[in-house]
Amino acid sequence: TFHHNHARFPTPKPEVPFNGTGKVTTDLTSNSSDVGNSLVLQNDGRIVVAGTFGGEDFALVRYNANGSLDTSFNGTGKVITDLGGTDNGNSVVLQSDGKIVVGGYSNQQFAVVRYQANGSLDTSFGGTGKVIKVFTPGGTAFCNSVALQSNAKIVLAGWSGVTTAKFAVARFEGDEPDTDGDGIPDRYETGTGIYVSATDTGTSPTNPDTDGDGLRDGEEVNGYHTNPNIKDTDGDGFDDGFEVSTGFSPTSAASTPDALSSIRTAAEYRFNAALGISYRIEASTDFTNWTTIETNIIGAGGVMTRFYSIEGQPRRFFRSRRN
Repeated sequence: TFHHNHARFPTPKPEVPFNGTGKVTTDLTSNSSDVGNSLVLQNDGRIVVAGTFGGEDFALVRYNANGSLDTSFNGTGKVITDLGGTDNGNSVVLQSDGKIVVGGYSNQQFAVVRYQANGSLDTSFGGTGKVIKVFTPGGTAFCNSVALQSNAKIVLAGWSGVTTAKFAVARFEGDEPDTDGDGIPDRYETGTGIYVSATDTGTSPTNPDTDGDGLRDGEEVNGYHTNPNIKDTDGDGFDDGFEVSTGFSPTSAASTPDALSSIRTAAEYRFNAALGISYRIEASTDFTNWTTIETNIIGAGGVMTRFYSIEGQPRRFFRSRRN
């Protein structure tokens, strides 16, 4: 007796046809002389090719996995960038955030351009998205390759020289990792809980609001100049985030919501009151001790409004309670 084992193999997925022929040619403009020098594959299968347009400008083209132009990229699938001279994009890499970095040369000097994922120039890089590095005055430099370090810095390699060629490497600042997205690079957030300076904030690299005051660490360090590890920087009894939201200074103890009593003589208090239910209003200056200031308010099934004096009274708070 013979037993036949029938092995089962997964059905192969049909290969995505690439332009029907396996080949694609793309004119950047009519009758221009265009060269693709480097490519990188995105995780979604799209293909990014960098090169030169007409021997004069950086060129970038993005294709869908089937070989068609990706028109979500700059509206046409094609981007031409003039750096102001004879430009050539020789190498391309992708950042983890989808930004595209192209290294090459412009007027015989190292050049690097960074694009947003949609093909627009990333003006956060060098102010314009384009950076040119002159190695030696009077000399030339050509970049052949670009790479990204783990800290997102951009490295270009090639050659430079005045009379003879020598190895040349240049490194540019990129977007450093910011795990919690608070606007401060991880390497500045040391997690000690002690603020030293803008380059040693002591904050947590995994919590965008380390002290829980309602402001992101980056806003505190770079914007409001408050301590990102202390809720109440000026020690006036109010969290930094509350003072910012109410228009007061979080770094001056003289600027607090207490000052409302000298600006306005009454506070408007509104609360939802159920139909036929009796309420009382209580006031406090410390959220601990409450005093009834009005009672026997009969709800009308909607929002009720009351006005209470705050003149000469610091920190007066109100709440409604059922009788």
